[in-house]
Amino acid sequence: MKKNVFLSIVIIFMLSACVTENSNDVVNTNNINESEQAYEKAKMIFYSLPSPIETAMIIETADVEYTNEFLNPTSKVSYYSTTKEMALNLGIYSADLSYTTLFDQKQETINYLATSKKLADQLGILNIISDTTLQKIEDNIGDKNKILNIVSETFMNSSAYLEENDRGETATLIVLGGWIEGLYLSVQLVGSSIENNPELVTIILEQKFSLEDLIGLLEIFKANKDIELLYEQLKELKDVYSKMEEPISQDNFDMLKSKISEIRAGYVN
Repeated sequence: MKKNVFLSIVIIFMLSACVTENSNDVVNTNNINESEQAYEKAKMIFYSLPSPIETAMIIETADVEYTNEFLNPTSKVSYYSTTKEMALNLGIYSADLSYTTLFDQKQETINYLATSKKLADQLGILNIISDTTLQKIEDNIGDKNKILNIVSETFMNSSAYLEENDRGETATLIVLGGWIEGLYLSVQLVGSSIENNPELVTIILEQKFSLEDLIGLLEIFKANKDIELLYEQLKELKDVYSKMEEPISQDNFDMLKSKISEIRAGYVN
C-alpha cells in the first residue's frame, strides 16, 4: 500500500542528492555511498512501521467496540492549508479510513475516503483517489474485503506522485500522521482503566519499538524545519515510554495517553 509509494519517493529523493563534478563529469562516489546508505536506512525503517490498515487490524482484534468519538472529523479538512498540515492529516485520515473500513462502517468509509482524496489532490498526488474509486467503494459497500482491496490498490497508485514530485519529507509526514493516529486511537479505546483491555495495553507498550524506528526515519529528513519540530516531539514521547515498565501502572499509562493526545492535538486543530 503506502509502502510502495514511500519507497519509490525515497529512491527519487536520495538519487537527487547524488552530485556530479561538473569539471570532469566524474560522479562523487562518497555522495553516492551516503545516499545509498540513507536510502537503505529509510527502507528498513519504513518496512518496520505498521501501516494504517495493520494498525486498525490490531485494534480490531483487541476486543473493542467501534466508536467514531475519537476520529478526526472530516469537516475539519478545510482547515488544513500548508503542506505540513495536509500531509499529516492525510496520514491521520488514512488511519481513520482503515479503522472505519475494518469495522464495516459503510457511510463513514465513503466520507473518509472522499476526505483523503481532497487532501491528496491538494498535495498534488494526482489520480491516487479518483471518482471511479469512490464509485467502486459505493458499489461494494456491503463487502468489507473488497473495500479493503480497493483501498489498498488505491494507495499503490503512485505514478503521478512519483513523476511530478521528489518529496521524501511529505511522504514522511504522511507516515507520521498515520502512526500517531493509530496510537492515539489505541490509547483512547483502552478507556479510563488499563484493566479494561490489558491486551491492547500490551500492544501499545510494544509500539515503543516502532517509535524508535519512526524517530530514525524523521532524523533522515530533520533538516526540514517542519520535520525537525516533529522529531523533537517524538523524542519527548520516547522519554515518556522510557519510564514505562511492565507491569505498567495506571499513572504511567495516563502520562503516555496525555502525551500522545497533546502531540496529536497539534496536528488536527
